[in-house]
Amino acid sequence: IRDSPYDVASALAQRLGAAPHYPIVPAIVESRKVRDLLLQERKLQEIVQLWKKIDIALMSIGVIAADTGLYYSFADPEAEAERVRAMGAVGDILAAPFDIQGRFLDTGFLERMIRIELEDLQRIPLVVGIAGGPKKVKAILGALRTGCLTALVTDEYTARQVMNLNAERPKNRPQQS
Repeated sequence: IRDSPYDVASALAQRLGAAPHYPIVPAIVESRKVRDLLLQERKLQEIVQLWKKIDIALMSIGVIAADTGLYYSFADPEAEAERVRAMGAVGDILAAPFDIQGRFLDTGFLERMIRIELEDLQRIPLVVGIAGGPKKVKAILGALRTGCLTALVTDEYTARQVMNLNAERPKNRPQQS
């Protein structure tokens, strides 16, 4: 098992005969001003232009947890993850948290992130979400409901759990006669 997203991307690029390009900057910075300054760097501008040419995107569907890649950068990772979960977040795509209904949540930190924007993601013809296991069921359902994904890679057990959760009648809706 590989530890770093860069390792995974490098291995996949090698198998596909592609050249990986990495934005060698922190994913989240101190302020929007710092992010905007970094985005003026020539090398980073080249990466952003490459993001606009993507025609197939493979991405993990994340859960909101202190031990995931995004939250380690906060002074108190557990407190930040708990704050985002308290907003109703069940998972994230490109670090953008969403709730079980697939609505993206304004956490206040997305404007400080260097990442492909959700608007750019939506124009990509094939966006594949990858996730599995019981801890990811709610995150997968929420991710599917965002409308950002065109395909999902998961295991059969998890797929069945997602379908079962999707079939449950929301508790706040009255029963139809």
